[in-house]
Amino acid sequence: AEISSADTFVAIELSSIIRGSVREVVDQHLTSQAALTLGLASDSFSGGGASSSRPAGVFACERSAVEDVKSIGYADVKETLIPRLRERGKNVVSVPIGIDSVRVRDFDSYLAANEILLHQLLNDRVALPMHERRADSLIHRSARVSERSKLIGPVWIGPNAEISAGATLIGPVCVGRGAKIGTGSAVASSVLWDDSIVAEACHVDACVLSCGAQVSAGESTYHALKTHVGMGSLARGLRSATPAARSRTWSPNSGVES
Repeated sequence: AEISSADTFVAIELSSIIRGSVREVVDQHLTSQAALTLGLASDSFSGGGASSSRPAGVFACERSAVEDVKSIGYADVKETLIPRLRERGKNVVSVPIGIDSVRVRDFDSYLAANEILLHQLLNDRVALPMHERRADSLIHRSARVSERSKLIGPVWIGPNAEISAGATLIGPVCVGRGAKIGTGSAVASSVLWDDSIVAEACHVDACVLSCGAQVSAGESTYHALKTHVGMGSLARGLRSATPAARSRTWSPNSGVES
């Protein structure tokens, strides 16, 4: 607001993927003459078709709504901004947008966002530089993918990644720069960050491997976050690290590390 003369603004959280139309939020905001309008996404669940709503991460507001927000610092919309506006008698409204909107707020929503973006990338046939399309996969030209591996899309394979013979990738799967998947391993619905390694004969399903993380040969892991721990790396609660690279596994459901 400090660098614009506009009276109405639209803000989208960087952690949100908006599958509905932002225009809906803007139109509702202008029609209602509200100070602040929040976009809502629907969370459908089993049980008679019921659904609940959650913030989608998109807002429309008037300049008057943010005049008390400092240029440096943080003002929570729910805890600070909305109560302050209501105390001043300002109108705050909400409007539903697309049911496919995803707001990255935890492990599962991160995987969901990855799936949406990967499908969008392939369905929109986006031309990524230095990439080749093979069926439902996008593969960087510097990646080494064995002809005896199987890619069941959607799959993205990044620069200098290696997919060995007999490996099977079942999308949505993203393989980062320099990541490796060994012979006979199966990786499904997962994200491998740069330089991560899945050794031979592993099963990895619904997992996130951070940069440099490793899955040992023959290991099976499901719905887990593996982090790399090595010389000079930062790890939660770890006061020292050995020169040899190690990995830690965290389960989102139990919160248990191993």
